[in-house]
Amino acid sequence: MKNINWFATTIEGMENLYKCNYSKFKGENNLTSSDYRLLFYLLSKIDDNNMAEVEKYENIVKKDKIGLSIRKISEGFKKLIKAEIIIKVKTKYMDMIETTTDTGEIKNERNVIKTYFINPRYFYTGGKENLINKKKYFDDILGKKLSK
Repeated sequence: MKNINWFATTIEGMENLYKCNYSKFKGENNLTSSDYRLLFYLLSKIDDNNMAEVEKYENIVKKDKIGLSIRKISEGFKKLIKAEIIIKVKTKYMDMIETTTDTGEIKNERNVIKTYFINPRYFYTGGKENLINKKKYFDDILGKKLSK
């Protein structure tokens, strides 16, 4: 995946974000500043297919230092998925890597890369000519996930 230098947004998407007016997403489930921080982090990873690859939550905290705890990252992903802003499309299990714990202990663990598709009704890459296809792709994936 190749990161890009720009993406576009839609008026509809911005209205939904500032209102948080999803019928299934009201009250205590409104997006918090932590959720928006996570969304902006994902947008910094977006590629020309509207996908963002991220490592395990622990690695996001340690390497990228986005100022969120593992718990807040986990909650944020769940809320962004529930709000249909993103969909998880793939999990890749990479080779074993050597890591150091906070206590200095060295351990081997498998690195996991998750790929999320960002709803093009909010943010999109690749120009307007690709927007219709990306919306259809998102709807197709969402439909398959809802039918499970």
